[in-house]
Amino acid sequence: MSIDTRISKSHIALGVWLVCLATPACKDQEKCDSAVATTRQALSVENPESARQWREHTWQVCEDAALVATLDQEIQAKEEEIRKKLEEVAAATQTAAQARVERAHEIWANYDELDDKKKTKAKVARYARRARKTLRGLSTEHATQLKEYIDAAEEKRLKKASD
Repeated sequence: MSIDTRISKSHIALGVWLVCLATPACKDQEKCDSAVATTRQALSVENPESARQWREHTWQVCEDAALVATLDQEIQAKEEEIRKKLEEVAAATQTAAQARVERAHEIWANYDELDDKKKTKAKVARYARRARKTLRGLSTEHATQLKEYIDAAEEKRLKKASD
């Protein structure tokens, strides 16, 4: 083989390689499938941030606009699903906290209905313990607010209670 033939063949090989890089059909389908699967796996564990990163990688590996558009829709749908779940959890947490506040009010209202002779410091302590049980399982924010109410209610009743 002459030098001219080797140069020509290497130029042809380089040209084919460059064309292959520029053509989506020449992309590695296995890498593309893997990137898509990893994107969807991130969505299945409710990690849309990671899914978005893998979606970018998918675009680089696959360069398939329709596929990436589908992934974008799936990511947006998962983000909406997560947002709705968070709203539901927040609403349930608020409802539970409100029920606990109402229970604490009932406990103190029951104490207030006692005859004055029965309103002792020991009874105040018992009712305060009952009221503090309503703090269990609340978020830190809700528990702090309810504890402040319970402590103030206890202090107010201790001032009026007999020994």
